[in-house]
Amino acid sequence: MGWKNTLKKLKRQFRRKRGWLLAGLLLAAAVAWFSFDRMQGNGKSDLADGSLPVLAVSDGETGYEVVLHKRFLCGEQYEPLGHHSGREAEEMLRSHPDWKLESIDENRLVYSVEVADFSPECRNNAYFGLDGNNSLALFEGRPGEGRVIRTFFQIDVEHLQNSLPRETVTELMEGIKVTDYAEYSSVLSTFSEFALPGAEPV
Repeated sequence: MGWKNTLKKLKRQFRRKRGWLLAGLLLAAAVAWFSFDRMQGNGKSDLADGSLPVLAVSDGETGYEVVLHKRFLCGEQYEPLGHHSGREAEEMLRSHPDWKLESIDENRLVYSVEVADFSPECRNNAYFGLDGNNSLALFEGRPGEGRVIRTFFQIDVEHLQNSLPRETVTELMEGIKVTDYAEYSSVLSTFSEFALPGAEPV
């Protein structure tokens, strides 16, 4: 009986040790996986959310030519910001919450920012009009001639023609020139009243 009792005790001890060993292995595996996942994440350029890949920037020995890409309602601009060390470039992004990281390579870093205005080049050449689907659109140049910059919503043309003076309808068809954000908002607000049911700004 004594020997059997001893054997049972040894088996119970072995099972406990084996349970602790298995738990330790599982914990180690979890830690290893988490570390690997973090390393994988750090190795990627976090361009999706506009955050700065800190390691890539901080490790830059020669620094970066930093450029700001301004995305206007109409037009765009690339503004050189000079040569900066990695840490300076990183601090620059932290100081401008509305900036996003657009691209980065060995010696060039591009930030982008949305600007609710028109670029200087676009101020003289931006027109509202209707595209081929009778959708209100912003053109670079007159409708039918210029490039569509942005499309908004489809217009109920019959309702528009029955509600507004002919001169206003003709002006829209030929292109309504806008030079700043105030005019842009005014035209967009006016013609939103003639959007087809269910149409939403794009």
